[in-house]
Amino acid sequence: MTMQAWMAEGPRWPSRTLRAAVAAIPMLLVACDGVGDGRSASPSPDAPSAPLEPPAPVENRARALVETSLRLDLAAQRGEAVVSIAASQQPGVSFDVGALEIHSVTSALGTLRFRQQDGQLDIGLPSSDGPLDIVIDYRFAAQDDFNGWMPEPGVSFLWPDFCGNLFPCRDEPAAGQRYRLTVSGVPEGNTAVYPQRIPAAAPAYMPAVALGDYRVLSLGTTRDGTEVKLWHLPGEAEHAVDGTQYLAQSMDFFEQTYGPYAFGDVVGSVSVRWGPGRFGGMEHHPFWHVASEAMGSPEIHAHEAAHGWFGNGVRMACWEDFALSEGTASYLAARALDQQGIDLWPEYECRLQRVCTDERVNTVARPSDCNAIRLRDHPLWSDVPYMKGAQFLRQVAERVGANAVDDALARFYRERFGTEARMQDLVDHLRAAFPSESLGIEALAQGWLYQRACPSVPDRVCR
Repeated sequence: MTMQAWMAEGPRWPSRTLRAAVAAIPMLLVACDGVGDGRSASPSPDAPSAPLEPPAPVENRARALVETSLRLDLAAQRGEAVVSIAASQQPGVSFDVGALEIHSVTSALGTLRFRQQDGQLDIGLPSSDGPLDIVIDYRFAAQDDFNGWMPEPGVSFLWPDFCGNLFPCRDEPAAGQRYRLTVSGVPEGNTAVYPQRIPAAAPAYMPAVALGDYRVLSLGTTRDGTEVKLWHLPGEAEHAVDGTQYLAQSMDFFEQTYGPYAFGDVVGSVSVRWGPGRFGGMEHHPFWHVASEAMGSPEIHAHEAAHGWFGNGVRMACWEDFALSEGTASYLAARALDQQGIDLWPEYECRLQRVCTDERVNTVARPSDCNAIRLRDHPLWSDVPYMKGAQFLRQVAERVGANAVDDALARFYRERFGTEARMQDLVDHLRAAFPSESLGIEALAQGWLYQRACPSVPDRVCR
């Protein structure tokens, strides 16, 4: 559909599936309840007809989201979300919508009533014995502080809980669903890099878009058939190729060691312009983002790839379980690069030393409670869960062997894939896997995860 046709027809892009569903049941709607016009088609001869109002908006954050199909027009800053809602005996469904401007909510039942307040969208959706599709038409605003779609650098940034500034979502880390994306309104001379489909349940911060004058290189294919690519910007070729020289081997190690990759058969690192001094990456699988300044770092590329197993494949149950994602991904990156002769532990020890000796930074790696914190404003969003979490797993491996820990992590991944987990769940899993070391593993967990002071500080001369 051209932009001219879209504007002429109004603000909705009806989905083909939904249009077909509506076309298939108009007589059913008229004969049963007349939802379309609010009146009964066949009133009782003994009583006058009465208007049948759509259900009132109801808050229901427990009703699961199965899949969201997004159509984003970046130029017009317009969006359509076709969301498959799970069956529920409780009516209503709720979304986080941040700064979105909601225009309409419709379904095969007709127009649905909604209420938008304090960043939440509550919809009057009936209870059902099967999934229901709804269409949410909206406008999203441009952002400039790493909290949504940022037109100037041409990149989306939804971590940790800004998904509602780009599409209707659930911003808690435990929530998972599948995604489909279509992007239009791309400036001439730019390429939009985004996944057309995320086929397995994923957290809401995972879908992402990057615009740029990209060059794409194939880095190889794993034994499981996953093609690994690199998208870099002009002038970055040498830097980017150097940083990704071990990426295909790392992906192969993860697949062979921990289990199949679930988010697509093409993956890779995408250079993004986050600005001077911003070094790192973001786990937007299957095409994870890496800051331009970090493109030469093999550790960043391997770390973001590892999130396909922990952080994305096994989601955090709570923001307080940040170490389950970042500590495990850091450990996995070290394991993968060790197979290529790259030793990350000297760098990790210096980072750990800084964490342990800087009173302004050091904190508990796994705070108590669940989602009692707002991660973006909490001291936990630091190097603490990365390095303390990785050190915990390293010291478990020193007790039982690195290969044995790999096997235990693989079993945990296969058992928990597509669901959420607590950091303590992983600790309990390791204790059960190595019963003779159970007390020692619990002591390591208490020391590295549940107390502020470090059990030990690496004795290393660091920059």
